[in-house]
Amino acid sequence: LLLLLLLMSDHAGSWLRARLRPAPFSEMDERRAGLALATNFSLLAFLLGFTFNLAMARFEARRDDVVMEASAIGAAHYSAAFINTPQGAALQAELKELWAKRTGVVQALAAAAAEGDRSENAEYIYRKKELAGIDRRIRYLQKRLPDLTIVREAPAGGR
Repeated sequence: LLLLLLLMSDHAGSWLRARLRPAPFSEMDERRAGLALATNFSLLAFLLGFTFNLAMARFEARRDDVVMEASAIGAAHYSAAFINTPQGAALQAELKELWAKRTGVVQALAAAAAEGDRSENAEYIYRKKELAGIDRRIRYLQKRLPDLTIVREAPAGGR
């Protein structure tokens, strides 16, 4: 688009010069005029490029600030997790129950693996998926429980 505008303005300048030229120019004058025109267009292109670069830098800086602020807001949600005492005890009990259940599933998985071909062994595949689900829940609880704050009563005006 910028190149098109530059070409159009060059053509318009040539047309105006031909229409309004009071006296014939020599070939040297024509070259000087062309050099001056090229110099002006180069300077214009440089200024436009510099301006667009500054605008993009400001845009990216603002976008990065917005992303950082949104991330901070999202992180604040995780750091401000409150649960009451019965819920905290239930989560701790669930974690202990999962560890006990995991032991039984590991033993059943070992027995199924000993039966032979694992690719067609439905019991092995089922136990493997069950173990993955238990491990996923254990990881979640171990990551989440230290960040929870157990409160004895509901906060004023809270949920």
